Amino acid sequence: MKLALIKLARRLIPRKRKSWDDVSSWMLVVLGLVSTTEAGYYGYVLQRFAPDFLKIVDTHTLASWLNVTFLACVGILSVIGLQFFFWTVAATGSVALLQKRLFGT
Repeated sequence: MKLALIKLARRLIPRKRKSWDDVSSWMLVVLGLVSTTEAGYYGYVLQRFAPDFLKIVDTHTLASWLNVTFLACVGILSVIGLQFFFWTVAATGSVALLQKRLFGT
Protein backbone atom coordinates (compact mmCIF):
# COMPACT_ATOMS: atom_id res chain seq x y z
CA MET A 1 0.00 0.00 0.00
CA LYS A 2 2.76 2.41 0.95
CA LEU A 3 4.71 1.60 -2.21
CA ALA A 4 1.62 2.23 -4.34
CA LEU A 5 1.14 5.66 -2.71
CA ILE A 6 4.76 6.57 -3.36
CA LYS A 7 4.44 5.56 -7.04
CA LEU A 8 1.23 7.57 -7.34
CA ALA A 9 2.85 10.61 -5.73
CA ARG A 10 5.82 10.41 -8.09
CA ARG A 11 3.49 10.25 -11.05
CA LEU A 12 1.32 13.17 -9.93
CA ILE A 13 4.06 15.51 -8.70
CA PRO A 14 6.17 16.87 -11.54
CA ARG A 15 9.90 16.68 -11.06
CA LYS A 16 10.66 19.99 -12.71
CA ARG A 17 8.91 22.92 -11.15
CA LYS A 18 7.40 25.35 -13.56
CA SER A 19 8.05 29.05 -13.20
CA TRP A 20 5.50 31.80 -13.62
CA ASP A 21 7.12 32.66 -16.96
CA ASP A 22 5.74 29.38 -18.36
CA VAL A 23 2.12 30.33 -17.61
CA SER A 24 0.16 31.75 -20.54
CA SER A 25 -0.84 35.39 -20.59
CA TRP A 26 -4.53 34.54 -20.57
CA MET A 27 -4.15 32.55 -17.37
CA LEU A 28 -2.33 35.50 -15.81
CA VAL A 29 -5.22 37.76 -16.84
CA VAL A 30 -7.73 35.39 -15.22
CA LEU A 31 -5.59 35.12 -12.09
CA GLY A 32 -5.28 38.90 -11.98
CA LEU A 33 -9.02 39.42 -12.33
CA VAL A 34 -9.91 36.86 -9.68
CA SER A 35 -7.27 38.04 -7.22
CA THR A 36 -8.14 41.71 -7.70
CA THR A 37 -11.81 40.94 -7.07
CA GLU A 38 -11.02 38.91 -3.97
CA ALA A 39 -8.62 41.54 -2.63
CA GLY A 40 -11.23 44.24 -3.22
CA TYR A 41 -13.86 42.26 -1.35
CA TYR A 42 -11.67 41.53 1.66
CA GLY A 43 -10.40 45.11 1.67
CA TYR A 44 -13.99 46.34 1.74
CA VAL A 45 -14.82 44.04 4.65
CA LEU A 46 -11.79 45.26 6.61
CA GLN A 47 -12.55 48.88 5.80
CA ARG A 48 -16.15 48.45 6.88
CA PHE A 49 -15.76 46.51 10.13
CA ALA A 50 -12.26 47.07 11.52
CA PRO A 51 -12.78 50.73 12.57
CA ASP A 52 -15.96 49.86 14.48
CA PHE A 53 -14.17 46.96 16.14
CA LEU A 54 -11.33 49.26 17.20
CA LYS A 55 -13.83 51.76 18.65
CA ILE A 56 -15.40 48.97 20.68
CA VAL A 57 -11.97 47.84 21.90
CA ASP A 58 -11.10 51.39 22.96
CA THR A 59 -14.25 51.75 25.07
CA HIS A 60 -13.90 48.49 27.01
CA THR A 61 -11.43 47.58 29.73
CA LEU A 62 -8.69 45.02 29.35
CA ALA A 63 -10.45 42.52 31.59
CA SER A 64 -13.49 42.40 29.30
CA TRP A 65 -11.32 41.56 26.28
CA LEU A 66 -10.63 38.02 27.43
CA ASN A 67 -13.92 36.46 26.44
CA VAL A 68 -14.79 34.12 23.61
CA THR A 69 -16.62 36.71 21.52
CA PHE A 70 -13.69 39.10 21.48
CA LEU A 71 -11.21 36.36 20.64
CA ALA A 72 -13.49 35.08 17.86
CA CYS A 73 -13.72 38.58 16.37
CA VAL A 74 -9.94 38.97 16.52
CA GLY A 75 -9.51 35.59 14.85
CA ILE A 76 -12.00 36.36 12.08
CA LEU A 77 -10.51 39.79 11.36
CA SER A 78 -7.01 38.29 11.37
CA VAL A 79 -7.98 35.63 8.84
CA ILE A 80 -9.66 38.26 6.65
CA GLY A 81 -6.51 40.39 6.89
CA LEU A 82 -4.32 37.47 5.83
CA GLN A 83 -6.62 36.70 2.91
CA PHE A 84 -6.54 40.36 1.87
CA PHE A 85 -2.73 40.28 1.97
CA PHE A 86 -2.54 37.03 -0.03
CA TRP A 87 -4.90 38.15 -2.77
CA THR A 88 -3.24 41.58 -3.00
CA VAL A 89 0.17 39.96 -3.48
CA ALA A 90 -1.27 37.59 -6.11
CA ALA A 91 -2.86 40.50 -8.00
CA THR A 92 0.33 42.56 -7.84
CA GLY A 93 2.43 39.63 -9.05
CA SER A 94 0.19 38.82 -11.99
CA VAL A 95 0.02 42.47 -13.06
CA ALA A 96 3.81 42.78 -12.80
CA LEU A 97 4.32 39.67 -14.93
CA LEU A 98 1.85 40.93 -17.53
CA GLN A 99 3.56 44.32 -17.64
CA LYS A 100 6.93 42.67 -18.11
CA ARG A 101 5.61 40.34 -20.77
CA LEU A 102 3.48 42.79 -22.74
CA PHE A 103 5.29 46.11 -22.33
CA GLY A 104 8.85 45.02 -21.60
CA THR A 105 9.15 47.04 -18.39
